[in-house]
Amino acid sequence: MNSAAGENLDWFWKEWFYSTWTLDQAIKDVHYVGGDTAKGCRITIENLSGMAMPVIIRINESNGQSRTVRLPVDIWQRQGTWTFKYNSTYSIAGIVLDPDHELPDIDRTNNVWPAK
Repeated sequence: MNSAAGENLDWFWKEWFYSTWTLDQAIKDVHYVGGDTAKGCRITIENLSGMAMPVIIRINESNGQSRTVRLPVDIWQRQGTWTFKYNSTYSIAGIVLDPDHELPDIDRTNNVWPAK
């Protein structure tokens, strides 16, 4: 399967067939670089449970645009927290993890970050 897919899918088999782990991804923190919306923002997400899955994030900007960011499962190999920079010159209106409910997240209340 790994050869046919062109990537290592061991995480998939382990998570779905050899464990009873659950998935709980969450948005931990969002802050603008240097406090300036023009410099983009840093988004910190975390994996609160044992199951590691890829991450799908929809970011809604104040200008009405929406972008989807996909992060590979590999981000969870070293730790349960991941921070990445999102380049935007507009303020963030909201962020949603797994917006189309494709993943079996057990607590969707921590998947949403509303702007303050």
